[in-house]
Amino acid sequence: MGAPLPPERVEVFSRVAELLAEGTTLATGLREGDALARLSQAERLVREHADVPGACRWLAEVRTRIGVVALAASLDDLGRSALTDAATLDPSRALGSAEAPPAVVGEARRLALDVAARPTGRFQVLADGPFATVYLDDQLLGSAPAAVVAPVGRHVLRVESRGFLPWGRVIDVFEGVTSDLRVRLSPGPELRARRRLVDAARGAQVELLPAALADLPESAEPSQVWRLEVGAGPQSRALLTRCSRQGCSAPTLLSEGHPAYEPEYDSFSAGALAQARAWLAAPPPPPPPPVPLYRRAGLWIGVGGALVAASIAAALLTRPAPRQTLVVEPRPGDL
Repeated sequence: MGAPLPPERVEVFSRVAELLAEGTTLATGLREGDALARLSQAERLVREHADVPGACRWLAEVRTRIGVVALAASLDDLGRSALTDAATLDPSRALGSAEAPPAVVGEARRLALDVAARPTGRFQVLADGPFATVYLDDQLLGSAPAAVVAPVGRHVLRVESRGFLPWGRVIDVFEGVTSDLRVRLSPGPELRARRRLVDAARGAQVELLPAALADLPESAEPSQVWRLEVGAGPQSRALLTRCSRQGCSAPTLLSEGHPAYEPEYDSFSAGALAQARAWLAAPPPPPPPPVPLYRRAGLWIGVGGALVAASIAAALLTRPAPRQTLVVEPRPGDL
């Protein structure tokens, strides 16, 4: 269901698990207010990362814990609302007898039955990303535009498209047919790099055609056709090959932030293509080694300043104290 989560996302949901555990411990110690505060933090984190697959189950778990703690603290409205949200987000999440008192378990089951009998809401999801896929509560609905038919209540909507950052929100579905929801996706780092390279090629006043020269009809007589081959890594590199009916030139190497340059070969050949593709797939150069500490000018300036200050302080401390002379001036009345 998509690429592996980056480490920072894993850390977020690890923190959510910690907050759930802390909330349970505080509720066991009859500190319901502190428990609800921890669980509210967990809910905020999940909402902020609703674009992660599985976020709806995390949110259902958090809302279930909030419902149990709230009902135990006689906050009935908050407790019923939270348990209703949990049943809407994840109908398979059933509150067990070991998790709450029998009265709370019974209330959760009654609310789950009410959710199952709720009316539905309908709307359509539109997305500007190519081949975007739409998920509701982690269930695949299909490609955008996708029709959503879901029970009234709280849900998690997620939209994904290759090359774009995933989009996710916690939404409320209302009864009947509502207006379309248009999702604007943001390009991911790799797609942004590819677009910059294409813009660089266009800036060189070349014409980019999607078809290869051999696929062009005989009636087409372009003077030149350019082929752009973009690397798959995050280095923002590409190969630009110029072709005509007479043949192709060696690929020009494009790199973001650097001028284009030609490889060693003068014309297109298997060797030129292999060399260019090896450059395209090469890992980024390592960062320059740090300047040794003893070669840093700032260090010696600081050391010199410290020595000067130390010399001045030593001179002040070792200077002999000024000689004091007692002068007595007798007055005639004192004799």
